Amino acid sequence: MIWYKPDNIIFKNRKEAKKYFGTNKYYKIEREKKDIIFIDDHKSIATDGGNQTDIDK
Repeated sequence: MIWYKPDNIIFKNRKEAKKYFGTNKYYKIEREKKDIIFIDDHKSIATDGGNQTDIDK
């Protein structure tokens, strides 16, 4: 998952983020590494779906 901090938007994958921002802007944001956080969500795959990632501002 990708969290874009300024607008508090969470994307499931890079494809969604690229579609939202456009490829060039997304790569620029990814290079700067200050406005996005990559969240490891693999630990919720083997559960019953009850886990949910909550992010506070």
